[in-house]
Amino acid sequence: MKQIDRIILLASTLELGHPDNAGKSIADIILFLISRIPEGKRYSAKYKMIQKIRTLMPNEIAGKKMPDYSSIGQSISFIKNVLAGHDSGYVMAVLDSIVRNLGA
Repeated sequence: MKQIDRIILLASTLELGHPDNAGKSIADIILFLISRIPEGKRYSAKYKMIQKIRTLMPNEIAGKKMPDYSSIGQSISFIKNVLAGHDSGYVMAVLDSIVRNLGA
């Protein structure tokens, strides 16, 4: 299974999934993103991420209302973060594949 396919599958399990499954899926996406950090600095980055997550306020997050279409901007940001620094030909091929797989 391709990495992008796996991320999409993981993200889809978040919808009303069990908290342990949702947490595992989110952690896998975070680890995928952190894998772009040089190996020697990855442990420190992961530790900092854990510390930041521990300071999040559950009640604040649970009570937050997001506009319905905010997921579009977040999806674009995710794509940009994942593809940043890659060869432009590769980026174009991935973007074309994303569009095809979204059904356009």
